[in-house]
Amino acid sequence: MPAGRWRTLNVRAEVMERLEEFMEREGIVSPNDAVRLLLERYVTLAALEELVKRIEGAAHDSVPAARSGDGGGAHDGGHGRSMTEKQRRYIERLVKDVAARRGLTIAELQDLCREELGVDPRGTLSREEASRVIEWLERMLEGSVQVPKE
Repeated sequence: MPAGRWRTLNVRAEVMERLEEFMEREGIVSPNDAVRLLLERYVTLAALEELVKRIEGAAHDSVPAARSGDGGGAHDGGHGRSMTEKQRRYIERLVKDVAARRGLTIAELQDLCREELGVDPRGTLSREEASRVIEWLERMLEGSVQVPKE
């Protein structure tokens, strides 16, 4: 899908409830970020390209996300918008928990995050970046991400 465009998807109430549960579990505040994370986790690139073709073929109207005067609008999926206070507090707690559990200093964990995600987990993040950091830290906490040995 071209950058700067958005789609409105109509879903059944029970699907939206499950999405909201996922958002709460993952510490995500934007439904756009949640859908993006689900697509990144569970959909292959080929399947995603096919899905985009189907959506674009069925779309009768699309509106640019950034309209003049609204600073990007509510449909920008978190790009450029700062992380929420809830995300910031959760990241701080996760950083401390992961460092303690994995035997790392906070500085070492920050360096690993910079290497893996290209961002400092304790820096200024967009909502989308914060969601990616949270996901990565949760995987670190559960042990599904290996710490490189030096």
